[in-house]
Amino acid sequence: MGSVYVVQIFAAPKEAQSKERETLVHFGRTDLSLAYFKESLLIPGKESPVFEWKHERGLEIAADSFEKWLKDKCSVARQLFGKREWDSIVKGPLPFSEEERSIVEARKHFRWRIVGVAPNGDLRFEVHNGSSMTLPFLSIGIHGRLRPPNDGPLDGGVWLPVSSIPPGETRVIEKGCYKDLVDPSNIEAFEEANPEPEDRDRYWEFKKLT
Repeated sequence: MGSVYVVQIFAAPKEAQSKERETLVHFGRTDLSLAYFKESLLIPGKESPVFEWKHERGLEIAADSFEKWLKDKCSVARQLFGKREWDSIVKGPLPFSEEERSIVEARKHFRWRIVGVAPNGDLRFEVHNGSSMTLPFLSIGIHGRLRPPNDGPLDGGVWLPVSSIPPGETRVIEKGCYKDLVDPSNIEAFEEANPEPEDRDRYWEFKKLT
């Protein structure tokens, strides 16, 4: 389970829309679903139900309050781990090594932007390496809206292969971003937060260059 957060609450919620064009507040997710409030049901001083979106079923109510939703999801998540795995989670990750800290610092100096769509549907990214080292990959986040019949939101990420970009240089990288599920015109890419030690296996920047 180390490659994903089983239960995740965002630092800042995101605005979204249901298939019926209702305004939603996207505040978190599990490994299998996305979690929302309906803006029309947010009333000061009252609990709001939580809705989940799953690819196979669409949007449906999951709990009558945020507290109940969080407790239920954490209880289910706890059952996914054996005693040894759970003890390791409670103990926490090892601190970054000096090499890992240099990778975290280097990724702060990469700049990128989408510059078009390739004939095969891949997005074209212009990437500048403003750091003092070469990285194997650069992790970025992806928002999008799935094609019908699902027609729901997508939140994910991709890893741009940037090993061909030495320090100080700029190249165009082509990368497929869920192109079988989302029309490239509906893709929004965004910078991921800098990794912490517990995020090692989610950021491909830590893979060895070959």
